Amino acid sequence: MPDLKEFHKPTDIPAALALLKRRNPRTIPLAGGTWLNPRLDKEGLADAVVDLSGLGLDRIERDAGALRLGAMATLAAVTEDENCRSLANGILAQTARRDAVLNVRNAATVGGTVVVAPADSEFILALLALNARVSVQSKKLDARPLDQFLADPAAALDYHQGSSTLNGGLVTQVQISLPPPAAAGLARVAYTLSDHPIVAAVAVVAEGSNRIALGGVAARPLVIEFDHAGAAEDAVAQAIAEAKAYADFRGSADYRRAMGILMAKRALQQAQGRVQ
Repeated sequence: MPDLKEFHKPTDIPAALALLKRRNPRTIPLAGGTWLNPRLDKEGLADAVVDLSGLGLDRIERDAGALRLGAMATLAAVTEDENCRSLANGILAQTARRDAVLNVRNAATVGGTVVVAPADSEFILALLALNARVSVQSKKLDARPLDQFLADPAAALDYHQGSSTLNGGLVTQVQISLPPPAAAGLARVAYTLSDHPIVAAVAVVAEGSNRIALGGVAARPLVIEFDHAGAAEDAVAQAIAEAKAYADFRGSADYRRAMGILMAKRALQQAQGRVQ
């Protein structure tokens, strides 16, 4: 069992922020716990945790202009929500289901997934392709595009501390501005159908907005925007050429580049085939 000095479950965000700003005892947030719980017993990880489940951040809501995913909404809730299942051919529900097995989906949260940002998360790719924005509450509420959030060193997960500093703030919501009728496509390459992907792409096409999010080529997902389908191939090739491709036991840099081009093409073709 983790050797914690304190466990807190605040019921409002100001109280949670006040606890998380403390330096002694060293305090970190606890969302769904799928990343943090297995690491809590590591020496020096944390002296205290702040359970975020009492903050009322678990709702999924839609109005005329946006779909809002509360940071504490689980991936299981995303797979079951009718708004997530209907937007852009249900790409959010589909990728949330692919990210984890049922038991993990029941605990893993939208906010935790965004902060940890697993390199092989297809859900992250779907959010990027839908041009999602992340809301971070600190002294004031700040909202920024997800691709900017992932590129911000202040939002990067500190694997030694087990949490993101976020400049002392908390992710509270992920918001997707509802585009005109949109269609999405997903393409992936993996060892087996049930494995996490080596390389994956999500494409979303809508009037005036075309985006491909590509994972597994570089350290962070690539986001490629283009005016029309005819420009997609060149835009993808340029983005991959400019990125620093990485290699590991699952694939060389050259393999990842080649698969990136192929998966982007397949995802776009799938999305175009679904345009009504």
